[in-house]
Amino acid sequence: MFGHMLKESKADERLSIYELVSSTTADGRDFYAYIAIIPSKYEAYKIAAASGDSVKFTEYGDIVLTGWGKYPTKEIENQMEDLFHMNHNFESEIMEYTKNIQEKSVNISNQEAE
Repeated sequence: MFGHMLKESKADERLSIYELVSSTTADGRDFYAYIAIIPSKYEAYKIAAASGDSVKFTEYGDIVLTGWGKYPTKEIENQMEDLFHMNHNFESEIMEYTKNIQEKSVNISNQEAE
Protein backbone atom coordinates (compact mmCIF):
# COMPACT_ATOMS: atom_id res chain seq x y z
CA MET A 1 0.00 0.00 0.00
CA PHE A 2 2.63 2.59 1.01
CA GLY A 3 5.64 0.43 0.25
CA HIS A 4 7.69 -1.25 2.90
CA MET A 5 7.93 0.06 6.43
CA LEU A 6 10.86 2.44 6.70
CA LYS A 7 13.51 1.51 9.20
CA GLU A 8 14.19 4.09 11.86
CA SER A 9 16.97 6.21 10.49
CA LYS A 10 18.49 9.63 10.49
CA ALA A 11 15.44 10.72 8.49
CA ASP A 12 13.41 10.25 11.67
CA GLU A 13 15.72 12.71 13.42
CA ARG A 14 15.72 15.27 10.61
CA LEU A 15 12.30 15.09 8.96
CA SER A 16 8.63 15.03 9.80
CA ILE A 17 5.60 14.45 7.62
CA TYR A 18 3.07 17.11 8.56
CA GLU A 19 -0.58 16.25 8.32
CA LEU A 20 -3.79 18.10 9.11
CA VAL A 21 -6.35 15.87 10.80
CA SER A 22 -10.03 16.61 11.42
CA SER A 23 -11.93 14.50 13.91
CA THR A 24 -14.45 14.51 16.72
CA THR A 25 -13.88 14.11 20.45
CA ALA A 26 -15.67 11.43 22.49
CA ASP A 27 -18.21 14.07 23.56
CA GLY A 28 -18.94 15.08 19.94
CA ARG A 29 -16.88 18.26 19.53
CA ASP A 30 -15.12 18.80 16.21
CA PHE A 31 -11.42 19.52 16.33
CA TYR A 32 -8.43 19.71 14.03
CA ALA A 33 -4.83 18.89 14.74
CA TYR A 34 -1.58 19.36 12.90
CA ILE A 35 0.68 16.41 13.58
CA ALA A 36 4.34 15.90 12.73
CA ILE A 37 4.59 12.22 11.90
CA ILE A 38 7.87 10.36 12.21
CA PRO A 39 8.72 9.09 8.70
CA SER A 40 9.30 5.46 9.74
CA LYS A 41 5.87 5.44 11.42
CA TYR A 42 3.92 7.04 8.55
CA GLU A 43 2.66 3.79 7.04
CA ALA A 44 1.45 2.52 10.42
CA TYR A 45 -0.21 5.88 11.08
CA LYS A 46 -2.07 5.85 7.74
CA ILE A 47 -3.31 2.30 8.40
CA ALA A 48 -4.47 3.25 11.90
CA ALA A 49 -6.17 6.42 10.62
CA ALA A 50 -7.96 4.50 7.85
CA SER A 51 -9.27 1.91 10.31
CA GLY A 52 -11.81 4.35 11.75
CA ASP A 53 -10.66 3.57 15.28
CA SER A 54 -9.43 6.23 17.67
CA VAL A 55 -5.79 7.13 16.92
CA LYS A 56 -3.34 8.21 19.59
CA PHE A 57 -1.36 10.73 17.56
CA THR A 58 1.58 10.82 19.95
CA GLU A 59 2.36 7.18 19.08
CA TYR A 60 3.30 8.37 15.59
CA GLY A 61 4.84 11.78 16.21
CA ASP A 62 4.19 15.12 17.83
CA ILE A 63 1.06 17.22 17.98
CA VAL A 64 2.09 20.62 16.68
CA LEU A 65 -1.17 22.56 16.99
CA THR A 66 -4.82 21.85 17.78
CA GLY A 67 -8.00 23.86 17.63
CA TRP A 68 -11.77 23.57 17.85
CA GLY A 69 -13.78 23.22 14.68
CA LYS A 70 -13.56 20.95 11.67
CA TYR A 71 -10.85 23.00 9.94
CA PRO A 72 -8.36 25.72 10.85
CA THR A 73 -8.82 29.29 9.72
CA LYS A 74 -7.00 30.48 6.61
CA GLU A 75 -4.74 32.51 8.92
CA ILE A 76 -3.65 29.36 10.77
CA GLU A 77 -3.13 27.51 7.49
CA ASN A 78 -0.91 30.36 6.29
CA GLN A 79 1.08 30.28 9.55
CA MET A 80 1.64 26.53 9.18
CA GLU A 81 2.76 27.02 5.59
CA ASP A 82 5.17 29.78 6.64
CA LEU A 83 6.57 28.04 9.73
CA PHE A 84 6.74 24.44 8.52
CA HIS A 85 6.51 24.79 4.72
CA MET A 86 3.39 22.70 4.90
CA ASN A 87 1.52 22.07 1.67
CA HIS A 88 -2.19 21.75 2.43
CA ASN A 89 -2.78 20.31 -1.04
CA PHE A 90 0.01 17.72 -0.96
CA GLU A 91 -2.15 14.61 -0.85
CA SER A 92 -4.39 15.68 -3.75
CA GLU A 93 -1.37 16.87 -5.73
CA ILE A 94 0.51 13.60 -5.28
CA MET A 95 -2.60 11.62 -6.24
CA GLU A 96 -2.98 13.71 -9.42
CA TYR A 97 0.73 13.31 -10.18
CA THR A 98 0.48 9.53 -9.72
CA LYS A 99 -2.60 9.37 -11.94
CA ASN A 100 -0.79 11.29 -14.69
CA ILE A 101 2.23 8.97 -14.53
CA GLN A 102 -0.02 5.91 -14.71
CA GLU A 103 -1.84 7.32 -17.74
CA LYS A 104 1.45 8.08 -19.49
CA SER A 105 2.69 4.58 -18.72
CA VAL A 106 -0.46 3.05 -20.25
CA ASN A 107 -0.10 5.27 -23.32
CA ILE A 108 3.52 4.24 -23.78
CA SER A 109 2.61 0.57 -23.37
CA ASN A 110 -0.18 0.92 -25.93
CA GLN A 111 2.15 2.63 -28.41
CA GLU A 112 4.75 -0.12 -27.97
CA ALA A 113 2.09 -2.79 -28.56
CA GLU A 114 1.07 -1.25 -31.90
